[in-house]
Amino acid sequence: MIQKVGAIISALCAGLLAMTLLVGFGSTAAANPGGPEATAAGVKRTGFFVFEKNKANPSNSRLAWQEWTMVGDRPPRKTLELRWRAGSGNGSTDSCASNAGWLPNGTYGGTYMTGFDGDINGIVFQLDNKKCGRNGTERSALFIHSEMMPNGKQNSNVESERWDGPIDYFSEGCVKLKPADIKQAAKRYRAFYGGSADQRKSKLLVVTNG
Repeated sequence: MIQKVGAIISALCAGLLAMTLLVGFGSTAAANPGGPEATAAGVKRTGFFVFEKNKANPSNSRLAWQEWTMVGDRPPRKTLELRWRAGSGNGSTDSCASNAGWLPNGTYGGTYMTGFDGDINGIVFQLDNKKCGRNGTERSALFIHSEMMPNGKQNSNVESERWDGPIDYFSEGCVKLKPADIKQAAKRYRAFYGGSADQRKSKLLVVTNG
């Protein structure tokens, strides 16, 4: 009888140990949903900017950063969106007007850079050239940018290196954000792409009618 009771207790202890190990494994997996297991299960993620035009006031359009998750054959699911006021162009809605009109609709590849030193400075996203739809004029020298020094700070003595308010949302076609907003956009972009943030992306920006 004693031997039977001992055998039963041993079996129960072994069962409890097995249950403990299973619970621990499940907890670890749940705490890391974005780990290699998720990738192996067919989960893909992508992130890009969307410029939504405001025809009534191009300087009061919106730039959004969107993150999407795709699982197998299921429809993509938007998991994050951040939005900021942005402008494109000098008020003209003619996307074929070089150095004046807002950007042509479509998808743009591009590259994220910091410390840029040129006619514009600091944090920039350089965009690929794009032909407009009406007459095929190619728009070039296109960026998402702000007004700052190459180091990202403000220079009160140089107009192109300081943000003076809503008037600075106007541009020659580039998408413009105020300094605090482009810094927030760049921070999220770096967090999403990690070590590949400075590599060219084939889909960096989508321009669409709002």
